[in-house]
Amino acid sequence: MNHTGRRHDLDNLRTALIVLVVLHHIALIYGGVAPFYYQETPEEGSLAPVLLGAFVLMNQAWFMGAMFFLAGYFTPGAIGRQGPSLFRRRRCIRLGVPILLGLFVLEPVSRSAACLYLGDKDGAAIRAIWSDYPDLIGLGPLWFVFLLLIFSIGSVLFPGGGQADTNNQEAGQRFAGPLPIAAFVLGLAAASFLCRMVIPIGTEFHLLSRQLNFPTMSYFPQYLALFTIGVAASKRGWLASLPRFAGWIGLATAVLATLVLFPVSLDPRWGLNPATGAPPFLGGGTWQSAVYALWDSAMVVGVGLSLLALFQRRLSGTGPVRRLMARHSYAVYVIHIPVLLYAALLLREIELSAMHKFALAAVVMVPLCFAAAMLARRLPGLNRVL
Repeated sequence: MNHTGRRHDLDNLRTALIVLVVLHHIALIYGGVAPFYYQETPEEGSLAPVLLGAFVLMNQAWFMGAMFFLAGYFTPGAIGRQGPSLFRRRRCIRLGVPILLGLFVLEPVSRSAACLYLGDKDGAAIRAIWSDYPDLIGLGPLWFVFLLLIFSIGSVLFPGGGQADTNNQEAGQRFAGPLPIAAFVLGLAAASFLCRMVIPIGTEFHLLSRQLNFPTMSYFPQYLALFTIGVAASKRGWLASLPRFAGWIGLATAVLATLVLFPVSLDPRWGLNPATGAPPFLGGGTWQSAVYALWDSAMVVGVGLSLLALFQRRLSGTGPVRRLMARHSYAVYVIHIPVLLYAALLLREIELSAMHKFALAAVVMVPLCFAAAMLARRLPGLNRVL
């Protein structure tokens, strides 16, 4: 934190999380581990599905929950500075405009990327896309922004939502001890297990209509809980009193849970769930789903604590590059999918193994996303919402 009260450690952490989101989606392109807009099938015998599949599952366990935590952390301060009414209006603009942009422009462009890029030159492909346009409308990755808008507006309705920002405080209330944290992990695991009885992992959830599609609503208890904890951490100054050992305890928790619970829940010897025909760890009330829910609940808390401690003590500095990336990170999140897809199509003829292609794409596409974000924010009006 500097003399202005700006939390550079949290800015840097948010940037790192959005870079991880970009890498996560690149892994889906080259790993072939889950449905995506455009994918390249790994070569026979490749380890890419295993390695990139593990990477995707590890990310999914915690990184979006961490983003909701950071969003929740900055919410009380914004309400306190702006007042509830102005906060609602500004959030509706800041989050609502990108949602509309994603629904009606970015998602159709993303879903039709291969057809537009590889389509015939007589215009038939474009005409076909235009006729299918209503079916191309959707949220895509903007589901996060849509859910964040709901949480943000909802936070204004609760008493105390506009309490004074604690970002500038040098000390806060004593950080929660091991028992409350363990109770939170167990409660979150139970809520996630129950949610996945209805919405298994990998099931797309539609809110009101198929255009409002949420691909990871099986993690909804985690998202809501982490946003709420972020709000509480801000109002009570928990991060100001984050003890040194918290990061090590968090790291040990995540590592131990991954070594013990992760392989048990995914063991192929369990076969498929006879009721759903899917791996039992995905949900449906199986004991493997309960173990997996306990694992990803321990992961989001453990990794979150370790990263908060790491960035607070080791990665809290700033500089021109870090400030530039932090300033454009939200825009990167909003626009990165079509950037990745068209870049992948340009790279499709390069003959490399899936893992080498992933590495090349990561080196090329992450800077490309930030360059595209810088250009997008120069467009009239977009600099105010991105």
